[in-house]
Amino acid sequence: MYSTDHRVGYSEVDENRDIRIVELVNRLQDCSVFQAEEFGVGLAGLAERGLAWVLVATRIEIDRFPRLFGKITVSTWCYEVKRFAARRGFIVADESGRTILCGDGLYAMFSTELGHSCTVPDDERGYVSDVPRAEMAPLERRLSLGPDPAGLPEIVVAKHHIDTNAHVNNAQYIQIALDALEAGGRIVDRRSVRAIDVHYRSQARMGDIIRPRFSEDAGALTVALESAEGDEYAVVRLSCDGSTD
Repeated sequence: MYSTDHRVGYSEVDENRDIRIVELVNRLQDCSVFQAEEFGVGLAGLAERGLAWVLVATRIEIDRFPRLFGKITVSTWCYEVKRFAARRGFIVADESGRTILCGDGLYAMFSTELGHSCTVPDDERGYVSDVPRAEMAPLERRLSLGPDPAGLPEIVVAKHHIDTNAHVNNAQYIQIALDALEAGGRIVDRRSVRAIDVHYRSQARMGDIIRPRFSEDAGALTVALESAEGDEYAVVRLSCDGSTD
């Protein structure tokens, strides 16, 4: 297991002094990238071989959100590697050592030269841990909208959404879903969010138009982020313990 310590800064929090969801997901992403770099199998090495890890699906369960100046420890480990994919776990602990977040992710090895998934190289199996998956609900096999979904204001992909792969960053899809809900009058109390599920379908790039649609069922909001042609970029589900306005 690989861990990094972090203190929640002023630039990361919302009006309630809780860390914003996108910043919390960024901490998970950074931790996994740091581990890969320290193990010598990071971004540069993969890019030289025309390879990249692509997040296919993730689930994050949140007990509570860290607050301004709070000290947290973010940990990650790869617990499974198969022929074309790998599974990675995450936990976030507060200063007392209490776990306040668990995460799970399914990643596919992707050939940037061929444009599709490929076999995981042997050297990418070197940091597989014997730490088991965190005790949490399984990854959703399918995320889809309920009947009669409602449209939300469209969003144009901007530069701040883009990462080093020249497409929308994984965490930004969650933020885009939240922004779209708010723009459509569906205000989500971030402190009520207890689980986030995301399935990533295709890559949105700079200037692309995202047309969100959403449905609500049993305390969960599902947002499909679609292209102008109706194809899905990502589907985001926010499970809340309270109501949305």
